[in-house]
Amino acid sequence: MKIQQVIDFVEDYSKPGFQAMWSFVVNVMRPFSSGMGLRVASLSPQQVEIVVPDWLRNKDEKFLHEATFLTAAKEGLRIWIQRLLGPATEFEIKQIQIKMLRPVESSARVCFQLSDSEKEIFLHQLQQKQQIEYLFAWTVLDENEMKCAEVEIKTFIQLPAYLDSGTQKKNQKKETSRARN
Repeated sequence: MKIQQVIDFVEDYSKPGFQAMWSFVVNVMRPFSSGMGLRVASLSPQQVEIVVPDWLRNKDEKFLHEATFLTAAKEGLRIWIQRLLGPATEFEIKQIQIKMLRPVESSARVCFQLSDSEKEIFLHQLQQKQQIEYLFAWTVLDENEMKCAEVEIKTFIQLPAYLDSGTQKKNQKKETSRARN
């Protein structure tokens, strides 16, 4: 094979059209859960936002399927809990309810947000009891910021046994002193 033929071959397969087609083929062949294209758009101690793309595999006929919202909310909750409370924190989803307000024809954002006071109450309850049941309310918004669905997830959360409230208070004092410096 001549050098020019190799260059032509590489140029043909690096064109945007070919890359888009190849991406589509590979995406269709992936297992369903890994091919949903979910993306974390925002993650902080007060909020989580997961983007659900408007992909063919995420749709039921012409609308985004409810399963994509539920998967986004469950994964967002897992990420948020592990970031806020640590990776050893155990949680179990007890109940999920979804209320569809209108069908979603475009990409969607699945959002969860706690105010500072709600977050402090949540953490205080967890420190007091080491295990709690908590109801997380998620909102599904379309590209036009219209509310399309509400997802409620009732979750049982348990702190690891090796973290007692004294250790947590010491860690909080360290974080506070670091933030001041």
